[in-house]
Amino acid sequence: MSNTLLSVDLDWLNGSGDPLGELTNLLKYIPNNIPSTMTIEHHDFLPTMSKWIRTGKVAKPFNVLNIDQHHDYYLNLPPDDPEGDGINCGVWGYRMPLDWYDRYTWVNGSDPQFADWEYAEEWLRDRGIRYSERQHHRLHKLKSNIVAAVFCISPDYLDKETGDIIGEAVTLVVDHFGMQTAPQPRNGINILSLSAWEIK
Repeated sequence: MSNTLLSVDLDWLNGSGDPLGELTNLLKYIPNNIPSTMTIEHHDFLPTMSKWIRTGKVAKPFNVLNIDQHHDYYLNLPPDDPEGDGINCGVWGYRMPLDWYDRYTWVNGSDPQFADWEYAEEWLRDRGIRYSERQHHRLHKLKSNIVAAVFCISPDYLDKETGDIIGEAVTLVVDHFGMQTAPQPRNGINILSLSAWEIK
């Protein structure tokens, strides 16, 4: 049986009529004893994943199941674009080492942002990586083992409704996995900005 890395960006809850209910339903299908982490920006999980692979906690290759409003393969960049050689929350998929994974599934939720998805499809196809896109996670039908889970907040991509419940959403994830460190908001700063969050 194949292995799956579950990657969840909480901006996936944008547009949901019941974001906490959706998150609670998702969590019930995820083992709580697997390697897990929660970051502020999505790409910040990559060093942790590298360590898990290096120490044998996670075997490669795995399937990536990315539950996210965005696909995170923004490839249509001019050669001189400063993001072309760097890494950020929008391009981490295309910067992830190719020997880590052999399948990429994008689950985009109620309010997907499809910008440049056709370029991502072409890039994945050219590298022999299977890919698909859908609206629902269907974890109850998953035919692979979830071997690690990474969550992120992406505060500057949350809509107001998701921002209103983001503290409760973080608590649900932290409690599910028993995380020792996780993003926490600073007092008096707009919760929808990156500067509002720190890892504690």
